[in-house]
Amino acid sequence: MASLLGLISTEAFSANRFNSYRRTVFYYYPQGAAPLTGLLSLSKEESTNDPQFYWFEKRKDPQRIASAAISSTIPFYTSGIVVSGGKVTAATIAGANFSTVVGTTYAIKTAANPQNTVRLGHIIKIVVTDAAGTDDLLGQVTAVNTSSDTPANVIAFTALNAVATITYNSSANVGIDINVVGSMFAEGAIGSSYNITTTPVNPYNYTQITRTAYKITGTALKTSAKFDERGIFPDEAKEAGLNHSVEMEKNLLWGVKSLQTATTNGETTVSRSTSGVLQFLRDWEAGSTYGNTAATADTDDNKRIILNSSGRISRKTLFTYLERVFRVTNNKTAEKLVFCGSGALNVLNQMFASTMVQMTQPPASEAYGMNIVKAVVPFGTLYFKTHPLFTENPIWRNSMLILDVPNLVYRYLEGRDTALLRDRQPPNADYIEHEYLSEWGLECRFPESHMYVQNILDWEP
Repeated sequence: MASLLGLISTEAFSANRFNSYRRTVFYYYPQGAAPLTGLLSLSKEESTNDPQFYWFEKRKDPQRIASAAISSTIPFYTSGIVVSGGKVTAATIAGANFSTVVGTTYAIKTAANPQNTVRLGHIIKIVVTDAAGTDDLLGQVTAVNTSSDTPANVIAFTALNAVATITYNSSANVGIDINVVGSMFAEGAIGSSYNITTTPVNPYNYTQITRTAYKITGTALKTSAKFDERGIFPDEAKEAGLNHSVEMEKNLLWGVKSLQTATTNGETTVSRSTSGVLQFLRDWEAGSTYGNTAATADTDDNKRIILNSSGRISRKTLFTYLERVFRVTNNKTAEKLVFCGSGALNVLNQMFASTMVQMTQPPASEAYGMNIVKAVVPFGTLYFKTHPLFTENPIWRNSMLILDVPNLVYRYLEGRDTALLRDRQPPNADYIEHEYLSEWGLECRFPESHMYVQNILDWEP
């Protein structure tokens, strides 16, 4: 008999009302269906006093800028360079291949706003194309022109080494890196002020209300069940708690940030959802939120959701991805947690076995009671854990999610962390209703420290 309004009546489980059965329900959720939710409950949590919460991320300035063309493909000024007050006021472009002379001033056109990268006294290194192939040109910065100066976006420098026959008119010298490699000043000189600042980015997320209610009629509450002499309600409570944590886990992985409003009878309601890890990786690849270069292909340096469309992965390709994701780690340890489906772990285990990368079982004290395997690669340590939600679904069974766990923070609205709220039924109802309620969100710091790799179907040497 169907239940009315979702209520559990005695007739809804009449076939199970008997006491000669083993009173246990064995659930299929090996080692917990929500391991990330569980791990974040063990790490540092932070409350928020507003459903929209922000944080700041500041990335170290790499101290490099690209060269640009003055005219056609010519990036260099080689003569007539006049420096006054730390600015280039006049300069003549290169008219032929040239060789640098130590102590002579040269200048190079750059991308916009070189003052955000270099200052007077910096030593710069430029890998230039010359007659012999490539060579390192080093110079001491003597002038920096901004985008509003004339000529605009120029760095003047005194050559510190001699480089023969630099190609003046070659696209090979346009778009190359101008790297800061140090600074030098004369004895007794006045140092230049360091006015280079990197503004933090300010990502945000929402808290999301997750609710899981369960209820039972007063009669059914007092009736025994075949699998539990206490009746069906304790099992319903257990299943509701499991479903609540699984739904939060899915949001942590695949949620999308949104804010929805609806008006009914003049009353406006607001619904919010929180971004999960995968959405933060998409935001990173788009480049608009964090100011990085957008990425579309698996080979792009900023790509963090790897499609791997061929379905095959080699040790070389895998290590390329691992090197990329290990460039950014938290300030505590060079370790990553890898959630993967059973198919992906099977392929990786075969690959590692053939390449002498040993996968070992760490002590239980290191694994929070989870069944994990450990692999040490040149860039750091990986802890592999099969994720039940990945394994049970063919879409994700051959995928892996590499996480820098200390860069993930569980945020909950003050006074609204996960709780079991009892007796939610109306006063005159002949049923009991409890519910689990959480108002929470994810703070995912430095998305570039995480990576998602799909379609790991087979491996090749």
